Amino acid sequence: MALCCGDDQDHKRLLTRLNRIEGQLKGIKVMVDEDKDCEDVLSQIAAVMGAMKGVWLQVVEDHLHGCVSRAALDGGKDDDLVHKLISHIKKFT
Repeated sequence: MALCCGDDQDHKRLLTRLNRIEGQLKGIKVMVDEDKDCEDVLSQIAAVMGAMKGVWLQVVEDHLHGCVSRAALDGGKDDDLVHKLISHIKKFT
């Protein structure tokens, strides 16, 4: 099974977002290393968390449109995929 169910454009968008988040995380590390103001660090952490939520939602959407919808059309596999997705949703919320 593929990591993501989206097309090439979805993968590029996902990688772009992850690269941006990686840069933000490195920035937070520098801020902590340089003992920057806690309020500023917290703001950057919140921004990373929001960005990760966006990545998570994109992968969920791609999974629903891809794997889950294909499995529903094929019959039989969709129930297991739905239960697994629900489990991931519960972990995230």
